[in-house]
Amino acid sequence: MSTKVAVLIPYYNGKEVIDKCLDSLDCDKQDIWLIDNSEQPDTFEAQFHHIVTEHKRLGFSKTVNIGLRKIRELGYTHVIILNQDAYFKSGHFLRFCKELENLEKGFLCPLLYTEEFKELIPFVKQRYFESHIPSKNEYISDYVGVVIGSRLEYLKKLGDFDEQFFMYFEENDLFRRSKLKKPVLIMPNVHVAHKNKASKMEQDLLMQFYKSELYFEKKHGTCAGYMKKRFLYFMRKIWFSISGKNK
Repeated sequence: MSTKVAVLIPYYNGKEVIDKCLDSLDCDKQDIWLIDNSEQPDTFEAQFHHIVTEHKRLGFSKTVNIGLRKIRELGYTHVIILNQDAYFKSGHFLRFCKELENLEKGFLCPLLYTEEFKELIPFVKQRYFESHIPSKNEYISDYVGVVIGSRLEYLKKLGDFDEQFFMYFEENDLFRRSKLKKPVLIMPNVHVAHKNKASKMEQDLLMQFYKSELYFEKKHGTCAGYMKKRFLYFMRKIWFSISGKNK
């Protein structure tokens, strides 16, 4: 079977960042699929596929799964799932695609940099590469899902993304469900820049993070760990409710 790679971009109100993302993709525009779950979808003049979901925010997992089902119907064999606020360094997209063609199972990911490729994202360096930064392709146990490449058949066997994860931890859950000790293959010669987030999350995003963290612990952690995170989740919820009323 010949290889056919689709680029899947879950999109939400990203007009200010999407052009840089799209410009970094050295591929036929007809292989780019933008899955738009904005309440008021944007309009585009480009030739890529623009799929509007339900005019409401569905969350990362559900939005991506809509795209995965669509591209499977059209005979694609592989997929690159890319955040709207990320972009490949010049020439690196094709390297990524070439390596992806050889991937039988697991997931392919690049090194992640701050904007304009100034440095490795500090959080990524500290959490995943504290002892060393790979000089050649290397498998690791977990990673950040800003860019994920995989075989569509493999994702289908795993059941795609768990739609109970609205945002955050959905890729970590997917990696864990693979049952592989080290499911993520890092390509150090492929660099992707990710737009810096604000230093402080808004309260609704923070609560979504904690909610996903709680669900992840329930699926993959211990009973004691789940009860602890459940207590902290409700304490934070109460605190945010009180602090919000006092503003």
